[in-house]
Amino acid sequence: VEAGEAAPVAFIVGTLEQAFDMLTPSDLVYIDGDHRLSAVRRDLRLAVNLVTVGGILCGDDLEIQGGDCNLEHTQKHADTTDYLDGSYHPGVTLAVWERFGRVWMREGVWAVQKTEDGWCAPVI
Repeated sequence: VEAGEAAPVAFIVGTLEQAFDMLTPSDLVYIDGDHRLSAVRRDLRLAVNLVTVGGILCGDDLEIQGGDCNLEHTQKHADTTDYLDGSYHPGVTLAVWERFGRVWMREGVWAVQKTEDGWCAPVI
């Protein structure tokens, strides 16, 4: 999008699973949904198919990465606790870690970039 040009944005109310067939691949996909592990896994499984090569998949509520926390404790609470120990969303932490490993992250926002060979942390 060039300066001054409006980017096409559409708002669809519902889960990604409900809206998936209405969506087309995009350069940017942002996930903001249910924090439970099963829901985040489902959103990631669908969202990776919506990102074009070179595009960014990102989301919020990632306060700590899987490699920086007690994974056993996180796993124990990832599908039942929205916000664990008053500091992080265990479902988001675990699902993102399982799918991508270490990602770009700042102030709870996370991002990965789709490449021909997979996913990597973008240079931002």
